[in-house]
Amino acid sequence: MPLPHRVPSDNFAQLKFETVHQAVNGDIVIAEQIHGLALPGGKLAPVMNMAIYELRDGRIAAWRDYTNPAYASTLLQA
Repeated sequence: MPLPHRVPSDNFAQLKFETVHQAVNGDIVIAEQIHGLALPGGKLAPVMNMAIYELRDGRIAAWRDYTNPAYASTLLQA
């Protein structure tokens, strides 16, 4: 029997994503985002994120996320 597929979002009680700023140059998109994350029993923590998307044929071909995991951890523990 195959194991159930789990994704990182399964760990959170609440998720909210907001794009604050976005820059597009051809097939490259740079987005400043706020990832609202809440652990079970916790409050929504606004984790700042920068994402780079490379598009090919209308689909995401590469995706890189940049955030400060230590700061995100302190927000989630509050």
